[in-house]
Amino acid sequence: MRALHLPLFAVLSAVVLAGCGPGTTRTASHPTHKPTATTVPPRGEPQALPGALSLYLAKCAVCHGRHAEGGIGPPLDSPAVLSHFGHSEAKLARFIQQNMPYNNPRTLTASQADLLAKFIWRLSTHRGGR
Repeated sequence: MRALHLPLFAVLSAVVLAGCGPGTTRTASHPTHKPTATTVPPRGEPQALPGALSLYLAKCAVCHGRHAEGGIGPPLDSPAVLSHFGHSEAKLARFIQQNMPYNNPRTLTASQADLLAKFIWRLSTHRGGR
C-alpha cells in the first residue's frame, strides 16, 4: 500500500505545479510564487526569510512534511499552531530549541530556532491564524 503513495504524490505534485507555471495569473490576494526544481515553498511567504526553507527542509520536513502539511508530526501550516503556543512566537521558538528535532532535541542554536519559529509563524498566519 505504501508503494501507491509515491505515485499518487507525484501525480498530485505535477498537477499543483502545473497551476503555478509561467503564464499563470493570480489575484493580488494569491501572489504567484516561483517553485524550484527541488523544492516548492510551503504556503505563505517563507522565501522572505533567507535560509529558513533550507533549514526547515533539513531539520523539520522529515516529520512535518516538505510543505508543512504534517506527517509523523503535526501540520505546521495551520492556525492551530498559533493557538497551541498562546499566539507567542517566542514560546514557539523556545519549544523548538528545547524539543526539536524530535529525534535529536536541543541541537538547534537559538538563532536557528528563532528562524524556524518565524518561518512557521508566517505559514500559520498566512492560513488565517491572525
